[in-house]
Amino acid sequence: MKKALSCVLMLALFLSLGMFGGWNGRALADTPEDRVGTYTLTEFTIGGEDYGEAIISAGIVFTLELHEDGTGLLVQGEEQLLLTWDENNIYDEDGVSTPYTFENGVLTMEEGDIRMVFTKDAAADVILMEDFSVETIYGETFTFSEALENHELVLINLFATWCGPCRMEFPYLQEALSQRSDQVAVIALSIEPTDTDEVLREFSADLGIQLPMANAEGTDLEDYVTIGIPTTILVDRTGKVAAVEIGALTETEEFLELFDRFTGPDYDPNLCEYSVTTFDLDYNLLPDVTVYFCTDTTCTPIVTDEEGFASFIAPPGRYHVQVIGIPEGYELVDEGDFYTEPYGQNIWLSFRKTGN
Repeated sequence: MKKALSCVLMLALFLSLGMFGGWNGRALADTPEDRVGTYTLTEFTIGGEDYGEAIISAGIVFTLELHEDGTGLLVQGEEQLLLTWDENNIYDEDGVSTPYTFENGVLTMEEGDIRMVFTKDAAADVILMEDFSVETIYGETFTFSEALENHELVLINLFATWCGPCRMEFPYLQEALSQRSDQVAVIALSIEPTDTDEVLREFSADLGIQLPMANAEGTDLEDYVTIGIPTTILVDRTGKVAAVEIGALTETEEFLELFDRFTGPDYDPNLCEYSVTTFDLDYNLLPDVTVYFCTDTTCTPIVTDEEGFASFIAPPGRYHVQVIGIPEGYELVDEGDFYTEPYGQNIWLSFRKTGN
């Protein structure tokens, strides 16, 4: 029964897309980056009848791969069918199209009475920045979605006027933006309720900067502040929160390196950088600490360098951070569990000297 069901379901899916045969080599230009990736079939209905549960119980796995060059694959077991795609349609070898919709990592195709829903792998681990608008101290409206539409990267700086490190980094951010304003949009948002427009204008004038600035009230962005401020949120061209930097950046080059990391043709929006910084209670950076970043099935070991830093590149996820090796004479201050957020993140770990 399961074998028969498998054949029926596979035939129905393949026929619905009209994809028997080979690919004719035609690549499509309009292939949005947020759609590139591997998907798993999570819903399948024919004539309103749901076969999704039957597919799972029969052990049948359908995957859909969409590649950057406009090609793709529909896969079930050893069967692979070549296809092409663009922003709105998936095509067979003769150019016959099946329309699809895409939203928040979910791709839906409907053809006649057949409906297929594919969910992008790790989509649940991706945080997309919600749209927001603020009125800046210069009387202009900053809308996140509009800024993203015209730039490759949006930097959201969370600060307060009473914060010394926040004040320290603004001139460097201003200088870096002046060199990358065609690629990067910036909005500085105070999380301090008493930082009114008048206070922020005086603060900006005192620093000699002209960055777009407003109060964060009504945006919920203060939820990104975990350890302290300044906190810098970097949102890539797909709308994904690509990284959250904690602490002041005190060189223009540090901002430019961030800009370069998340812009340009070599940037892969399907990957994030995870890192760890280790230090003792006197704020001396601590090398030779071995840390594992683990999923349910694998662990990635990294070892901190002379600057107490180590990193690796991986798909977005909530990684369990485990300290495996500690230099002699030190112990971890906080023995609790550490987990990353599902975006590129630096974990700060403190150690104390033992035997004192």
